[in-house]
Amino acid sequence: MPKLNQARSIQAERTLALRVAYEREKRGWTYESLAKRMTDKGCAINASAIYKIEKAEPPRRIVVDELVGFASAFAVPVQEMLMPPMLAGARDLYRLISDYAEAVDELASARALAADRAQLARDYAREHTNEESLAAAIDAWVETEGALVVIDDWEVERARWREFLTDPAAASPYDLIESADE
Repeated sequence: MPKLNQARSIQAERTLALRVAYEREKRGWTYESLAKRMTDKGCAINASAIYKIEKAEPPRRIVVDELVGFASAFAVPVQEMLMPPMLAGARDLYRLISDYAEAVDELASARALAADRAQLARDYAREHTNEESLAAAIDAWVETEGALVVIDDWEVERARWREFLTDPAAASPYDLIESADE
């Protein structure tokens, strides 16, 4: 009869087992494909061992080399592998919102640069052509075709997202996304 693992009061291995299942299922990998990836990364493990990590009661213990192998196979930092799966999803959302806020910042910078370049073009037209109509035509193009106004107040928009990133309880991301779409 096989020797059973003694139960432990520390939940890190159980959390890691849940995280392994979460990451594997998220990618649509089988036990066999994960075992092959880990073996390719230098940490040989059988598919049945992964099954036992995820499903057995008590779960099969995970050694440090396997933790590092799982992290490598999933391309997730080791410390993140120890986070519960429900926080992994929140982390993905946080990362996406952070990327959006960064894009808003970049768009605001691009908008300022475009406005600066438009002003240079107007000034050049006035100085070198003596044609006020050309400067007016540039103004008209900037206001319509240049599409410089997407969000009316960039400072307010950036502040709202930065506040959410530092204090998620302050606003729902759905409220922020809906207001950006209006």
